[in-house]
Amino acid sequence: MKKIMKFEADWCQPCKQLSAWIDDNASHLAMYDVMIETVNTDIDPDCANRYKVRSLPTVVDVGSGKHYVGVPECRKFLEGLL
Repeated sequence: MKKIMKFEADWCQPCKQLSAWIDDNASHLAMYDVMIETVNTDIDPDCANRYKVRSLPTVVDVGSGKHYVGVPECRKFLEGLL
């Protein structure tokens, strides 16, 4: 299973766009054993600090520690997992 962390905030419009794309592709992501944990940075800023998140949205590949920032980069990474 590939573990991904998605960092977002309620006020972040690009975060909502990425979440909509993830929702639309949830069955495909599950089929490829991709687990996405969502972290709201307003609720859990300590987690965002631990992962050194500086911009939203950010997706972190927990296995490699690599960060993907912004909707296009996050989508490209996630599409590559399918």
